[in-house]
Formats: sequence, structure tokens, C-alpha cells
Amino acid sequence: MTAEKPAPKSTAKPAAAPRIEQQVEMAKTVGAANLDAMAEASAVAIDSAQACIAEMADYARNSVASGFDLVERLSAVKTPQEFVAIQIEAGKDSVNRAVAQTTKINRMVGDSMIRASAPLNARANETMEVLLKPYAA
Repeated sequence: MTAEKPAPKSTAKPAAAPRIEQQVEMAKTVGAANLDAMAEASAVAIDSAQACIAEMADYARNSVASGFDLVERLSAVKTPQEFVAIQIEAGKDSVNRAVAQTTKINRMVGDSMIRASAPLNARANETMEVLLKPYAA
């Protein structure tokens, strides 16, 4: 009986290894680009939030100034009719300013959402193309 020697172990990588390495590299690249898009979207959102806060602070400042002006005007009235007329005018003005401010803030927030989501939408589309490309024939 002759003893057979076991076959030497191969040090060559299996055929699937390069494909896995390529997929890992692609995942790293896609992941890094996704993080960059998230950072860009976050920067837009932060800038927009700061703009909204500044706008609301300005509105509050103007409202306080209008309140002091109203008190001054009301303290100078001579008749009850004049007092009521000033109050009605101030009420209408207050409502109109509040509606205008709300509309302005809503537009700012809507525009912000569109601008902040743009890099994320672009990355989602690019990522899907990259990931589906190997399967398209």
C-alpha cells in the first residue's frame, strides 16, 4: 500500500473574492457620498432655521414696538369713539401682520425643505443607479 500525500493547500483567493472586495469598495464610496449629501442637506436646514428664527425675532421686535405705539396713541385719545376706532384699526393691523408673517415663514420653510432635500434626492438616484447597474443587462 502506498500512502497518498494530501494535496497542498492553495493560497489563491477564491474566484468570488474580487467581487466581494469590489462590492465593499462600492459600499464605502456610496456611503461616503451619502454622508456628504447628508452634511450638505443639514447645512441648508441649519441656515434656513437660523433665517426663520431671525425673521421671527424681527417680527416680535416689530410687534412690541407696535404695542408701545398703540399704548401711546390710546393714551392721547379725547373721545371713546376715537379709542374704539384706534383699537379696531390696531386689531385689523395685528391680524394682517400675523397672516403675512405666517405666510412668509411657511414659504421660507417650504423653500428650505426643497433645498435641503435636493442633495438627498440626487444621492438616492445616484445610489440606485450604482447599485442596480450590475444587474442591468
